Amino acid sequence: MNIWTQRSIELANQHEYLDQLFKVYPLSANEKRELDKKTLGLEVFKDERSFMNYDGDAIYNCSDTQGEKFAKAYLGYNRDKGLDFIAKVNETFIIGETKFLVSF
Repeated sequence: MNIWTQRSIELANQHEYLDQLFKVYPLSANEKRELDKKTLGLEVFKDERSFMNYDGDAIYNCSDTQGEKFAKAYLGYNRDKGLDFIAKVNETFIIGETKFLVSF
């Protein structure tokens, strides 16, 4: 099983799963989400140069537009859509879009 799938399953089975999601994706409109190393377990960088030059596993905390520009410039991304997630793990870049859906 993919390591990220395994980690997602482990996280989802924890009793405070939704609390952790709300830290990353707050429900109130226009609230800025802050990422830190306790939230996701990886170093977090807000500037492209530091993220690129860091030798360890890291997350690039940027806007959708910055993420799209970064992915197009360095990773061959060719879609017209901003990205919510860019990480570097074991020298492999991971890009993605996240969705948090709820139903009552």
